[in-house]
Amino acid sequence: LNEESGLSWIKNYSKCAYSTDPGTVCDLSQEPVSHRYLISIYWALTTMTTVGYGDITPVSPNEIIFAIIEMLGGAALFAYIVGNMASLVDSLDARTKLYKEKMEAVHEFMHQRGIPSTMRQRIKQFYDYSFHRNDLFLEERILRELSTGLRSDVAMYIHKDFIEKVPFFEGRDRNFLSTLVMKLKPLQFRAMQVIFEEGDTGHVMYFLSKGSVVIRVKGKIVCRMEAGSYFGEAAMLVENERRTTCAQAETPVELFMLSKTDLHDCISGFPEIAQDLVQIACDRLTQLDAFTKQMEIGWS
Repeated sequence: LNEESGLSWIKNYSKCAYSTDPGTVCDLSQEPVSHRYLISIYWALTTMTTVGYGDITPVSPNEIIFAIIEMLGGAALFAYIVGNMASLVDSLDARTKLYKEKMEAVHEFMHQRGIPSTMRQRIKQFYDYSFHRNDLFLEERILRELSTGLRSDVAMYIHKDFIEKVPFFEGRDRNFLSTLVMKLKPLQFRAMQVIFEEGDTGHVMYFLSKGSVVIRVKGKIVCRMEAGSYFGEAAMLVENERRTTCAQAETPVELFMLSKTDLHDCISGFPEIAQDLVQIACDRLTQLDAFTKQMEIGWS
């Protein structure tokens, strides 16, 4: 607004460009309503999009309409590019975002339930382990969505290295192995952390993937398990049997856990495998019993 002349952009606008007389004053308010609306829209878009008014501005209605279309197209293209770049950056960090959301929920749960600090640390380590394994609860969900045949092939490929480590799996039926690996649950224990105690009810067995585990009876080491070994099956195969040993991680270990129900599902159609598993468990119990008697003789 020019305070001296009382003119504003509404009263003195682009139509003056048609005049050859420098003293001509153009009054936009005298123009048709449609033209005034067109000028107003042009000015608003130019201002909002921060395009700037420039040294060369549109004058005729056709030029103004063309400039409006160009500004709208440019703004849409800019928004599209920025939006896609933001989506790309967000997708690159999707796992970290998922992990943070999960941990926020876990921390809230631990706070509300008053979980002690030592147990909180163990819970956090479990989720850290799952995250670094690229697992984070997605593997099982994804496998469930696949067809039966494809799910079996993918599960066998994922656990290929682990299967090769376990002597008990050598030469076993592929259907048995594919069923079993889809039921395994990964676990991690710190060095010197107890996996189970003597007297515990045996609901699960363990397959050792990495690290070393010692088996103790009354505090004395009776054997050491290395990668490819499995343990804890004896208490599962005998009804209401309790653990007769204590298992403790000697080093940081990675295990796969198999529940009693899942084990029975796996061996139900393979009686020869079930027989081999029971025989090995009986041999171990016999050896353990002999070792225990020797200890008792030594103490007497």
